[in-house]
Amino acid sequence: IHDRSMAWLDEPVPALKNKTPRQAAKTPKLRAEVERMIRTYPDAGSPNGPIRVPRQEMLKELGFV
Repeated sequence: IHDRSMAWLDEPVPALKNKTPRQAAKTPKLRAEVERMIRTYPDAGSPNGPIRVPRQEMLKELGFV
């Protein structure tokens, strides 16, 4: 899930006007939306418990923390 989550930062997202989260984070109007999307990105479930999305790493990568 780590690699998939980090790759998402460079994929166009319709909700971000087809910008990647990395591009949108540089846009004042979309920056807050990118942060909200990352903070609310759901963890994956597994038989052994939840698999955590690397939210802090994603936020750091985009300069939010």
